Amino acid sequence: MKYIIFVIIILCSNSYTQHFHGTFSEYRHPDTMLYLYDFIDLAGNAVDSCRVDKQGKFSFTVREYNPGLYQMRGTSIPPLYFILNPAEDEVEAKISKNGNKVELFFIQSKENQAYHEYFQDLVKTCSDLEQMLYLQKFHDSDPATKIRNQTVFANTKRHLQERLSYLESDFQGTITHNAIMELIPNMDESYNIRLDNYFKSKSILDATYLRTPLVYHKLTNYLEFYSGANKVDLDFSLDDILLLASEGELSYIKCVTIVLGYLERRNDWKRIEYIVKEYIGDELDIIDNPQLRRSIEGRSKLKMGVTVPDMFIPNQDNESVSLHTLIKKSEVTLLMFWSSVCSHCKAGLPKIIELYNNYRSSGFNVVAISLDKDGSAWKDAIKDWNMEWDNLSELKGWSSESTDLYFITTTPSFYLLNNNQKIIGRPINTGQLNHQIRKLFERQAR
Repeated sequence: MKYIIFVIIILCSNSYTQHFHGTFSEYRHPDTMLYLYDFIDLAGNAVDSCRVDKQGKFSFTVREYNPGLYQMRGTSIPPLYFILNPAEDEVEAKISKNGNKVELFFIQSKENQAYHEYFQDLVKTCSDLEQMLYLQKFHDSDPATKIRNQTVFANTKRHLQERLSYLESDFQGTITHNAIMELIPNMDESYNIRLDNYFKSKSILDATYLRTPLVYHKLTNYLEFYSGANKVDLDFSLDDILLLASEGELSYIKCVTIVLGYLERRNDWKRIEYIVKEYIGDELDIIDNPQLRRSIEGRSKLKMGVTVPDMFIPNQDNESVSLHTLIKKSEVTLLMFWSSVCSHCKAGLPKIIELYNNYRSSGFNVVAISLDKDGSAWKDAIKDWNMEWDNLSELKGWSSESTDLYFITTTPSFYLLNNNQKIIGRPINTGQLNHQIRKLFERQAR
């Protein structure tokens, strides 16, 4: 299936003329440059840039845009989102501060008033209704719970109807309104009919919708609530999505990335391997999320039984040490990537320290590679947590060579290795780590 021929290449991608400008009001904005990114390629290059003048005014010079969601970035502000709609020839924004919060208002743009007022709320409401319809179909409840669920369902349905009436009254025909209509389940139809009609409109092939979060929510709801009881039909759902998406190149790229992201969040690496094998092959560049692509590439190259790469990293005394030399010393080594400023890392340290103390006499060691930049903070954390194992760091943060060699995209990350430097475990959290280490040493004790 990986050799898919794209039948539809052009997806209604006609650009149109629009002027986007605005003002930073009521506070001095530290950025002198702003950058505009297309939602379809947030990891790519900016589609436009402009200067902020001394009065806080800015105006982007590119006038032809594809309809959909865009992101504005500066070095000192959080990313700000807005929609460019061909029905509007001008979008004027006012950006102000409320305490530490940056707020975005639109003076001229019904589209963006609709998006910021209704989109997130109604997306969540539609998802909640889909979940309740799913539970009604596949989960039996006692009478009291059933009555409570019916009340919640009626209230949620009423909320949708009330909010939708305001949206349709003032903002009918906007991209926001049309996107929400694509997500609303037909609550009068049976599960099987909703399933058959779910992708009938083929909205996931529409370039405008691909430039909004609609497709992400559409696919996520389908995988969550239309894959049968307990996800028994998830494999069929994945194939349904990707075969439909293959009718358009842009849709295929986005849907592959969304599906893989969904599976990664579920830690479903077996199905990720299936998607890569059947739909991607060696063309991992099709995954347009760089972090996700890197994570999957790492899983494919550093799999069970593979010898991990060697490198020299400074220890606490600034002595350059070979990873392979350290790994050879012990029967089982936990190679841990962490940081002293990572809250998830610190939350898991007590369990790792407990495992180290319990199994060190049986040949267990930890090699902790820190992605810190501040040497003092790193050494203070080692002292505070009484880390008696091997501690290494280049003190280069995410620019460390080790993050490239080991495809690290998040902390903490773990590899379990034997004394031949081969991977014998890839736990994704301390729960799995605890289970795998106990199993390894129980087997060793027999």
